Amino acid sequence: MKMLHVDPTTGERTALMRMEPGSSCPAHNHEQIEDCFVLEGGFHIDGQDNTSGDYIIARTGSRHGVASSVPGGLLLLHWNALASEGAAASA
Repeated sequence: MKMLHVDPTTGERTALMRMEPGSSCPAHNHEQIEDCFVLEGGFHIDGQDNTSGDYIIARTGSRHGVASSVPGGLLLLHWNALASEGAAASA
């Protein structure tokens, strides 16, 4: 993952994530909203194929299954890391 922007005050983060052909990411929870824009290639998650140009929103409290990419892909991600740190601190 290549971090493009990190705001230490607000926790906002923007990153590029490359999925190599045949790779996968483990199932995970979303403690905050995450925006994902597919720049190249594609990936499969939760029964849906996402390809170049697709925009996916993972809502706060949602859970994704395993994300896999047969062709590989390049994703632009945006999220707020402080939101999850604050949630963990208050638990």
